[in-house]
Amino acid sequence: MGIEGAVSHGTAHAAGGHVPSAADEERWAAIVERFAPYVHAVLVRAYGLDRQRAEEAFGEVFARLWLHVDGVISRNRDLGMLVRSLARGVAAEVAAPGDPPPRDDLLRELDDALAVRDALASLPALEREVLVRQAVREEEDAGIARALGLSVEAVAVEGSRARRHLRETLDSVSQERMRAPEPG
Repeated sequence: MGIEGAVSHGTAHAAGGHVPSAADEERWAAIVERFAPYVHAVLVRAYGLDRQRAEEAFGEVFARLWLHVDGVISRNRDLGMLVRSLARGVAAEVAAPGDPPPRDDLLRELDDALAVRDALASLPALEREVLVRQAVREEEDAGIARALGLSVEAVAVEGSRARRHLRETLDSVSQERMRAPEPG
């Protein structure tokens, strides 16, 4: 099941006959789009599931996520931690007895990539833009300032603020991981 299938599968599994609103469907589509690459990578790359089992597991992860997503969001809990747990749990359930164990190093790498992606997305737009231009594109502050219509000093401040916010967010994720039981 691809992303489109997960979107329709999730909305079709609304509990109690609830017909999802357009806003529910948009929110669900955004959640699936956000987490589908991670779930796919866990199932295929880390657990080594073949295509058929990976597709079944992918659909199962998002069906289970649909059942819990409102409660997680309403309690302001980390949706990423739930997806992480569901992906690993479902992968372990569908793995055949003779399959090799999952690659722990790759699972950590995928978890880190998800955390960094979410932390970047949580930054205010200007901070994110400055940080990406500084750290990823390796642009000089003067060039960033010209492109964004800011002073060089403002670019330096925004970049510093972005790095501090990113560090705080990632530290928080790290603390949460240490408190949470290892999924799967």
